[in-house]
Amino acid sequence: MTDDDVLSAEAVEFLHLLSREFEGERQELLAARQARARRLREGELPAFLDATRTVREGTGASRRPPPTWRTGASRSPGRRIARW
Repeated sequence: MTDDDVLSAEAVEFLHLLSREFEGERQELLAARQARARRLREGELPAFLDATRTVREGTGASRRPPPTWRTGASRSPGRRIARW
């Protein structure tokens, strides 16, 4: 390794290994990303995941914060904590 080298020979070999292993998948993902961007530019609206439907529709339950958060018992000096 010379002073002009940024990466060691081992690091370069590792990058070549990664490239050989994942280049096909990387190209597929890039193509899918470009196709998605094109559809969005053409007016397609993004859709939400079905798994998040209960959150969006308000049917999901949320837990109350722990009592120490509600009372401020864990408050640091000089730090403001919202009251629930």
